[in-house]
Amino acid sequence: MTARSNFRRTRERVEGLLELNRQLSIRGRPLRAHSDVLRAAIVLSLGALDAAIADAIVEAVPEASRRGKLGQQVADWLVKDGKQILPILAHSNPHQEIAEFVRDKLAKTTFQRTAMIENNLHAILGVKDPWPSAAKRLGPPRVKADDLKKFLDEVSERRNQIVHKGDIKTGDRSPETITRDWVEQRLEYVWATGEAICDQISDAYGPKRGRPKKSG
Repeated sequence: MTARSNFRRTRERVEGLLELNRQLSIRGRPLRAHSDVLRAAIVLSLGALDAAIADAIVEAVPEASRRGKLGQQVADWLVKDGKQILPILAHSNPHQEIAEFVRDKLAKTTFQRTAMIENNLHAILGVKDPWPSAAKRLGPPRVKADDLKKFLDEVSERRNQIVHKGDIKTGDRSPETITRDWVEQRLEYVWATGEAICDQISDAYGPKRGRPKKSG
């Protein structure tokens, strides 16, 4: 799965940023620039999750289409953009063409809030919530699925504050404090979620064991 491979490669880049922060902070009190490395890690990790979910969905669309299991969201998009239907039907590989259609639609969607993630997994592929599976990947200490969702939304809010406000809360003059321990723990939630979503989509629509993957 290309989505998973890219997700893991970006994780390596994020881990490089964390190591850079560790090296920069060995001596004395960390400078603000050192903390900005941690902020960059947050932004890059959420970008990796966003891309992994969108790409994993698109990769599964052709097989879901062949099985007649595409969700209502795709039907709604096609009804709204009726002119797209005839070119798709006329294409030599209509299932892949539907995937490209979905890719265009998802380009306008951000997969960083848990509600948006689960709603699109359901509406496009009929895939169940990833939170219980993701939570099982964490610990010790163990994390409940509902707590995982809360933590992920917290990371998403912090990412938005970094991107849109320089990590400065309204009314403040200095960036909010950020620590490597806090970032490393929250990133574990991001990585577990991405892996769980790739697993669930692959289990539902990936090639079966012992059977070659169909081409086209």
